[in-house]
Amino acid sequence: MTATRPRLELALGLTLLVLAAGLWLSSGEQTRAASSNQTQSVSANITNSISWGNQGTCLQSAGAAPFGTLAAGASNSAPAVGVYTGCIGSNAKWSVTGAMTTEPAAGAEKIPASAFRLETLTVPQGSAAIGCGVGNSSLSCTLDNSAVSLVSNAPATPLIGTILTNGFTYNYKLSVPSNQSAGEYTGGVITLTASN
Repeated sequence: MTATRPRLELALGLTLLVLAAGLWLSSGEQTRAASSNQTQSVSANITNSISWGNQGTCLQSAGAAPFGTLAAGASNSAPAVGVYTGCIGSNAKWSVTGAMTTEPAAGAEKIPASAFRLETLTVPQGSAAIGCGVGNSSLSCTLDNSAVSLVSNAPATPLIGTILTNGFTYNYKLSVPSNQSAGEYTGGVITLTASN
């Protein structure tokens, strides 16, 4: 009786080992904890932005425009030597227009806005053709219009721009009417508007 007991224990042990191995092999991939997904909507309202001022190596210069001393019937450009430079930062296509919002006056006498012209010399790469370039005699380029085009459809500008990507150059021309009264005419204001 004692001789069969160790065999029985050995057989039982082997049986348990085989069962354990079988359970282990049949268990397959380990399961993970339960999970649940939930969705959320996401939205954003991106607005256009535009600003004047130095942009990288595009340095803005838009000081006063003195035409100097002129006789009635004479003409001159401002600035006399060189150009004005405008620099724009925009995240969308942009344009710039100009208009005379206050005519220069000597007392009650004014130089009419129609005597002034806006002349664009250069625009950023990729812009539309220059509408009011030097020598363009179109009446649409005189400052009695509410919106004389300096730049049209310029591409969105890089964050660090140059005169070629963010800037444009321009000047003004004054043709004094032949019947203009003598005097010192001051206080004229031209407003340039950038929009995208």
